[in-house]
Amino acid sequence: MSNRNRLKILMPHILYAKWKLDEEKIKEYIQKFGYWAWECSKPALKIIINDKSILGEQDFSFILLSEEDQDCVFFVPHDNKLYRVEHGRLLGNDLFIPLSSSNSEMMIKGECDKILRLPDMFLKLMDAKKNQ
Repeated sequence: MSNRNRLKILMPHILYAKWKLDEEKIKEYIQKFGYWAWECSKPALKIIINDKSILGEQDFSFILLSEEDQDCVFFVPHDNKLYRVEHGRLLGNDLFIPLSSSNSEMMIKGECDKILRLPDMFLKLMDAKKNQ
């Protein structure tokens, strides 16, 4: 089974990431870093902006996830940037250990000329964010 993420542009500034980890990848993580590292860490999605292959600005941000999550819809504010995501474990506030990585997607400046419905899971994400 593949541990590769998929990243897709749903509409301007709205990206969708999907991933699936197999048991072997989890066992490998625990063997390398210890069971305590799994238990003390939180699942997270790292959004990388202007990946290292692009000259210029580079930045990243984390989205905390629940253990059951296998996908995520999120807003990105910047045009003309290359986005990539990594799914992994976050220890503390800034020690991130990736388990899988996605393809890259370029957010081209675009205008949406019609009103589009956001996926239902977007509401669930908003509710979860509010309850944190």
